[in-house]
Amino acid sequence: MNKHYIFFTRNTLPQPNAAHLVHDVNSANAAANLGYSTVLVYLHPPEKSLNPLDWLYPFRLQQPPENLTKFYSIQDQLKVAPLAMPWPIGHMKGKLTS
Repeated sequence: MNKHYIFFTRNTLPQPNAAHLVHDVNSANAAANLGYSTVLVYLHPPEKSLNPLDWLYPFRLQQPPENLTKFYSIQDQLKVAPLAMPWPIGHMKGKLTS
């Protein structure tokens, strides 16, 4: 398995008016532009996490979606891995889910 620099945020992306998310994405983008194998990991909203394959194999590298690329103006070197949050986990607040 290749080694990656992983930047994780527990928020869904993109979100307007969230400066800390802009910082997280720009930091990951900068590391990727320097030539490091970099992955931005973020949570997928529960309504988009209906595929059970995403629950069994959560860490699958992808190119950033078009809306994420335009919103944060990131480059092609950065890979993303959206983590699926199944329905009950995304809606329950508790010690293990928040």
